[in-house]
Amino acid sequence: MAIDIAKLRALESHREAVKRHTLMVVDDEPLIVESMAMMLEEDYQVIQADCGETALNLLREGGVAECLAMIISDQRMPGMSGVDLLREAASCAPRTIRMMVSGHMDFADLVAAVNEAQIHFFMSKPVHFEELLTTIRRGIALYEKGLEPFRRIAEMERRLEEGSSPAR
Repeated sequence: MAIDIAKLRALESHREAVKRHTLMVVDDEPLIVESMAMMLEEDYQVIQADCGETALNLLREGGVAECLAMIISDQRMPGMSGVDLLREAASCAPRTIRMMVSGHMDFADLVAAVNEAQIHFFMSKPVHFEELLTTIRRGIALYEKGLEPFRRIAEMERRLEEGSSPAR
């Protein structure tokens, strides 16, 4: 995958401006999406989607993929399952951390979530707020760790543009 340094710099500028990471919460139950957003909005910028199709449109056409740290999706939704959504998200936003939350998930769905959608985290409903926050923090740390090599490359390129030698 090619590294787009301009996009990385824009991402860093965006994050510096808002001082928060961006999360997407996807669930067909509006009360769940709204309550999760309310719980998280103090610490994170939260994008809400009521189905997989809406979430994918935001990722593909809304330019959200470049700044999205984490997707938290329900599994059972009409039209598109969470596995299908997160599988597609893995291809259009590969650095985004993917988390599945479900109250009704069979073993085959869980295997597909791990093997096909490459989820990083799974939680069963009902979700306890403190456990959710802990898992999100772990996801953000994983996301940040994945960006570190790109930051180093961007810093080296910046130094080269300025005419100084790269840091060792």
